[in-house]
This record gives sequence, C-alpha cells and structure tokens, in this order.
Amino acid sequence: MVAMTRAFDQKIKRIINHYTYNTETAMEVAGFADKALFKTRERGDYFVAARWKELEVQPVTPEQAKSWLEEYFPGRTLGEVPKSSSPESRFTLRMPESLKTQVDALAKHRGQSLNAWIVRWLETGVSAEIQPRRSK
Repeated sequence: MVAMTRAFDQKIKRIINHYTYNTETAMEVAGFADKALFKTRERGDYFVAARWKELEVQPVTPEQAKSWLEEYFPGRTLGEVPKSSSPESRFTLRMPESLKTQVDALAKHRGQSLNAWIVRWLETGVSAEIQPRRSK
C-alpha cells in the first residue's frame, strides 16, 4: 500500500464573513507541514491555512491562489475542480473487515471521521494521477 498523506495535517475550521473554511472538508491543492492552499468543495473558494503561533485561515482570490502556487510550487497549476450542483454524493463501499479495521484506526489516529479520511485519500490519489498528465 502506497502512503498518501496531506502535507498540512492541522484541523482548522473558521467562519469568515459568513463562509466556512474547513481544512478537513476542503481539498488541499498543495502545501507544506505549516502552510497549505485549499479549495472548498461546495463553493470552489480558495484559502490558505497556516500554523504559526496560532492556527490561521486567509481566504484568497483565484488570482492570489495562482500566485501562491507559482511562488511555492513552480510549474504547478490550479487545475479545475468542478463544482457540483449537489454538495455530496453517496455510494456503498465494500471492503474486507480487516481493512476496515485498519482504516478506522488510521482515521481515528488523525482525528478524522472514516468518511473524511477516505475522501482525503481519494482526492490525493486523483490529484496524483491528474498532475503528471498536465505537466506533459
């Protein structure tokens, strides 16, 4: 099993101007252990989360997000993450009980729900598959 991890592992949830910015439910575009660029799933808004003396969240425009990405990750692009008309979709996932036990333990260790952990892994895997194709 290949380990896929997010660079920024802090859970931060802030409400700014009546909008919620949550590192657990947003897609991490790129980042480091102390700072990362995220995109919200429902609205498609970008924000930067940072761990300095305090945990901080700063909403940014798409242009600022592009500049941030160019500064810290030259050659990477924002790409398109389509906004869906419905914020979520459900499906049944079958897996061996032994695997579910392991996944439950990993999610709990990270302080995440099983669903949030699985979604994060899927996002990371999809990003890893798409990014090399864009570079060609």
